[in-house]
Amino acid sequence: MKDIKIKDSLLRVSSQRGFDAFVQVFVDAINKSIDGNLTPDSMHQLSADQITLLGWNFLRNEVLEVDIFNLFTTVMANSFSTIRLEQLCVLGDLLNWASRL
Repeated sequence: MKDIKIKDSLLRVSSQRGFDAFVQVFVDAINKSIDGNLTPDSMHQLSADQITLLGWNFLRNEVLEVDIFNLFTTVMANSFSTIRLEQLCVLGDLLNWASRL
């Protein structure tokens, strides 16, 4: 397993910036240790926790890139009689999430 070292001062500064910045310090350090390439070979160099954190970060970034406007216009373009419950639930969740930003 690769030994990842992070400066204490970097952790302190990032913790004051919030959760996302704090976690990003770890993600960046892990990515740096594998030269930014997650391959089967580099996965053997990481612990399960490190791989999980990289996977979580990738998934989080994908979710944050959801095009809310296109989802909203697609749902509204359908007649209300054909809107599926799942579409309304997803739209409601996204609007709720966006209102908390």
